Amino acid sequence: MQAALDQGIAMVEEKVQRHAEQAMMVQASPAAPEPEDDGHEETVEEVRAKMRKAQETMNAGIQNAEDKSAQAAQEMAEMPSYEALGTITNTIHKMGMS
Repeated sequence: MQAALDQGIAMVEEKVQRHAEQAMMVQASPAAPEPEDDGHEETVEEVRAKMRKAQETMNAGIQNAEDKSAQAAQEMAEMPSYEALGTITNTIHKMGMS
């Protein structure tokens, strides 16, 4: 049992050492280079076009969610009511107990 405990401790120490080595390698690696500035500044029209496209995409997503919600509500409304079945079953059960 002591041998298994010692082996487990050794495995944990190895894992801690590997983790420390990996952390040192990550710290030593150079950072990703900054993307080069091409000197192009976006015009107001370009920014507005991007914003318009983002707004259209968002509106389409919202409409899709609303459509799914409406469809689920309609399906629930079309489901038959099982209340009458429960009532008649309860009545039959009570009649049998009498």
